[in-house]
Amino acid sequence: MSAAGPPQAKAFSCIRCFERKVKCDKQSPCSNCVKSKVECTFRIPPAPRRRKKRTQEDLLLARLKKCEELLKSKGIDIDTEVTSTVASTSTILESPSSTQPINTPQQHSPSTESVIAKQREIFAAYPPELQKSGQLIVDQGKSRFIENPLWASLSDEFRQPNEAIAEYSEDEDEIGSPLEESTDFVLGYTPSSNPVQHLHPSPSNILILWQIFLDNINPMSKLIHQPTLHKTLVQASSQLDNLPRGLEALMFAIYSSAVYSVGDDECEMKLGEPRKILLARYRHATRKALARARFLATSELVVLQAFFLYLLTMREDYDSRTTWTLAGVASRVAQGMGLHRDGTSLGVSPFETEMRRRLWWQITTLDFRSAELSGSGRSGDFSMSDTLVPSNVNDEDIYPDMKEPPVPHTRPTEMASCLLRCELGNYWKEKFKQRSNVALEHLRIDSPFTSYLEERDAFINELEQRLEEKFLRYCDPSIPIQFMTIIIGRGAINSMRLMAHHPRKWTKGEDIPAAEREYLWNVSMTLLEGINLAHSSKQLRRFMWHTRVFFVWQAFIYILNELKERTIGDEVDKAWQEVEEVYRHHPHFVTDYKKPLHVAVGSLCLKAYRAREAALRETTNGVFPKTIPEYIKLLREQRETGPLMRAKTTATTAANSSSVAVKTVDNMAVGMESNDQYSAVPGWENDLVTDPSSSSYNAPQLAASGLVGGAGVPHQLPLPAFQPIPTPFAGDGIMLASEPNFAHELDVGDMPMDWAQWDIIMQDFSGQMGPYRG
Repeated sequence: MSAAGPPQAKAFSCIRCFERKVKCDKQSPCSNCVKSKVECTFRIPPAPRRRKKRTQEDLLLARLKKCEELLKSKGIDIDTEVTSTVASTSTILESPSSTQPINTPQQHSPSTESVIAKQREIFAAYPPELQKSGQLIVDQGKSRFIENPLWASLSDEFRQPNEAIAEYSEDEDEIGSPLEESTDFVLGYTPSSNPVQHLHPSPSNILILWQIFLDNINPMSKLIHQPTLHKTLVQASSQLDNLPRGLEALMFAIYSSAVYSVGDDECEMKLGEPRKILLARYRHATRKALARARFLATSELVVLQAFFLYLLTMREDYDSRTTWTLAGVASRVAQGMGLHRDGTSLGVSPFETEMRRRLWWQITTLDFRSAELSGSGRSGDFSMSDTLVPSNVNDEDIYPDMKEPPVPHTRPTEMASCLLRCELGNYWKEKFKQRSNVALEHLRIDSPFTSYLEERDAFINELEQRLEEKFLRYCDPSIPIQFMTIIIGRGAINSMRLMAHHPRKWTKGEDIPAAEREYLWNVSMTLLEGINLAHSSKQLRRFMWHTRVFFVWQAFIYILNELKERTIGDEVDKAWQEVEEVYRHHPHFVTDYKKPLHVAVGSLCLKAYRAREAALRETTNGVFPKTIPEYIKLLREQRETGPLMRAKTTATTAANSSSVAVKTVDNMAVGMESNDQYSAVPGWENDLVTDPSSSSYNAPQLAASGLVGGAGVPHQLPLPAFQPIPTPFAGDGIMLASEPNFAHELDVGDMPMDWAQWDIIMQDFSGQMGPYRG
């Protein structure tokens, strides 16, 4: 021991113990670092920085100013005037229907007068309840919409608008903040002690990811203004340690969405790391950055943009109900910012009006779509909003300092795909306002018809004509985004035609007229051709992240079922070419055999192919097809010697064991009534646990005895639908599900067409893996 005595304990933990969240004995070096044989470093932590509060002098001056204004409003002269020392850089913008004045209107050139007049005309056409008063408080890029009468009456008390929309300070302590951790239950656990600055890619990779985003994601979303954000990103890439939280969240959302939109090989080639690793890293960073930006209570447009981009690229991982719930969260945040009210009715600048329209319509479209797929069909936000559809302009046509609304183009622009989807939503909105019975019948396949087929066809024809006249007739297939617009528009119309004529609406399949079956065949084939075209076109590969989320399962199942009877002919050959192309573009339909829908569809496909082989043998004097498609070989192998055969054997054995147990217990009950000495009957306990491998216990014998059905399942026990059970979370916070009852799914593929059974499987598939049809 030195003469100076033992070293004094530190008042704080060493850096390593602090990062590991373990108790530090605060010696130098500490025992943990000595045991780990690492350098022990102590550094005085910075004092927590508190939010700057207004001084008493500022508060007093603000109150005096308020009193003076009240006196002046009553006609009382004030001898001395006090000039406020606090200059407000914010404004309060109010609805034109409000009794208080708004900013003096600007002078517009004649070229934009017609645009403004058109917007006012559209706004005036909305019901009176949508033209109610409200206030939009804007402060340095943040906004809060006040519509509640109580808040509106108190809005004048906020002499400084940032008092009404204060959220957080960039100087707040960011370690261990309770507010930040309160968002973990929504997006998953994101440890607050871990910073995100180190998760940014290198400046060169930031520009690569930005370009990928512009090529792949931006044309289909149009949430951001490319010229403005490009300048911001270039500046931000050189100072990543000092970014505003909103911009930081948007940057990570751009990184993750860019990686999500590329394939494994392209990601490895351009970014030098595996796609799986980068996607997990940037998604985690996005969740963390959103939590730091307080996205649940944000007033910043960039934070909401980041949140929506995150949702847009999580549709394949979240189930449809989760997507619907989170889309509802985004919708509520947007309503809190007043995005459900059009900017022209609130006095917002033309540029901000356009950006708010784009974001609002994207959110409501996702909310509407996910509601349909989750079985809700809720559409309240469509009817509650008066926000106009975005203008048909390119990004270069608008800029932050513009004083007049942009003049829309008459030909397709960068907004083509987004505007087409907005038009679909706008059409539904009109029909809901008219209380049309026809409109609701196309949202879910199991909804009952309350109209004649002619009415439904007229409804779809009207929408098709509108899309053709506004968009599709002008689109150039040589331009990728316009080509994608054509596929989306035509696919949407044909999907609605399939829903309007769906065989599910008929009591029995035999009742469907021949002409109706031919119509369904042609519509389904058109849908398959469209989805295959989207996957096979080289210029559309950049949009595959969007295409693969939607698949026309209803059309695919209908074609396969028809192929069990249609075995020979040119149209049949064409159909099998499309089926083969579907499996080529979606190999996981074969390899991912833990999904019940994949299993059932595979069984249906094999049954149809067996019918085709039998027909070909008859017409070619016993000559088999010379080549069997690879996907057919794999599907057969799975069921004959692979995992599905073993799964089916296990499930069938378990079902047989249950049937024996049920029957034995029933016989026991009878014996109890006839003989009180049932316990003396030898061997009855063993009957309950009969060895399923014994020769005396097999499905054919049980079927012959009348105890079970032909599939080896007891008549008393209905075929169970696949139900997921809670299991530990996957690495990305996604809840996994148990393995399905493969025997049941294999049987569904072999049974006569029963759309009720298929609906159950598709709904379960939707609940686990997101949307099941496009």
